[in-house]
Amino acid sequence: MKKLIILLAAAIIIIAVYLLFFNPDSTVNPKETDFAIKNPNSVDSFMIIKDYDTIILSRNGKQWFVNHRTAANDKHIKKALLTLQMLEVKTPVPNNALNFVNKKLQKALRIVIFTSNAKKTILLGEATQNKEGNFAKIDTFSPYIIYIPSHNFDLRLNFKPDFTYWETNSIFKFNPEQITYIDLKYPHNPQQSFTLKKVKNDFLLYENGKSYKNLNKENLSFYLTHFQDVRYKKILKDTSLFDAHNLFFEIEVRDNKGYDVKLKGYKIPNNNDEFIGQVNGKKVLCKYYDFDLILKNADYFIQK
Repeated sequence: MKKLIILLAAAIIIIAVYLLFFNPDSTVNPKETDFAIKNPNSVDSFMIIKDYDTIILSRNGKQWFVNHRTAANDKHIKKALLTLQMLEVKTPVPNNALNFVNKKLQKALRIVIFTSNAKKTILLGEATQNKEGNFAKIDTFSPYIIYIPSHNFDLRLNFKPDFTYWETNSIFKFNPEQITYIDLKYPHNPQQSFTLKKVKNDFLLYENGKSYKNLNKENLSFYLTHFQDVRYKKILKDTSLFDAHNLFFEIEVRDNKGYDVKLKGYKIPNNNDEFIGQVNGKKVLCKYYDFDLILKNADYFIQK
């Protein structure tokens, strides 16, 4: 008898869900349940908003950026886009819980997705007790429990409102053909400082008030390839070894779309392997080995 009652209850639930989502006469607006982004390649940018913090992830060609400046972590971007693509509705929130869930969603994580022709806002709330989905709703529509089939986890883990989660440890990530400007200064050795500037299809070098046209093309081409993927070792939490007086170089690199990266390097006393870099407002630990081929002097480019 108990088994019969359980089977009947299950059948009623299945029929109810079917009628709610698949019945053509249902009053549910299809937009209410349209959580998934069917084509992740159509996403131009998305914002993650929590309280007063906003993270902007935007695409420039094939490269993603955090807050329009820092190169984004490709792995985390792909994970977020895949999550958006695989979202499905598990069940509507029961009527007796609507007010409570709506109130909780007022303080939920807000994900605003911009595609080539539309904008969608998802309020992503807490996970259910069994971790088989999250409470969520689109804009001002009714809330649902959404999930990824066969994956039980809190969906918010892939949308952390934390800048450090989204940024990569890349400092420079430029293709050689994109670079239009490099300015490298040595405060204690200014005669070896230089500026490379692309004019039409050729680079000019400026050094100590002089300009040079006919550069060593082999050295120049080789030099530009070293900005494709330059990384720091880790973000420094303990900055006790930082001393502004130990600045030994400043470099700025700019591409053909105006995106630029500025890095300052500071020596660490009694350390010949590592130095402290300052980039995008943070201090990072860098290895000399990764920068040896970048920290050249003007003579390297001048045709003998």
